[in-house]
Amino acid sequence: MARRPIAFSVQKMSPATRQSRGHRSRVNVSLALEGIDRSLKRLSRRLRRENPLGEAIVLLRTRYEEFESDFESFFPDLAAFTRRERPDVISRTPGR
Repeated sequence: MARRPIAFSVQKMSPATRQSRGHRSRVNVSLALEGIDRSLKRLSRRLRRENPLGEAIVLLRTRYEEFESDFESFFPDLAAFTRRERPDVISRTPGR
């Protein structure tokens, strides 16, 4: 199976990380959180041991702005690292 590049969306996501919070659609965030919730609940059911993944969405929803801020601080470093250390990944980016 062909391996997909890890940073396939670095170019596409970068402008989104620079947008101010006021320009983002809260509807899209809500839909994304619903999808994350479903995924975490499915993962929780698949694990044999008891785990709190099914309830993790509560933490994500209550601390969303903190997670968002951390991601916005981290993403430029990730993009720079990828450009520096893995230029082959960037060169294979769809749409480039």
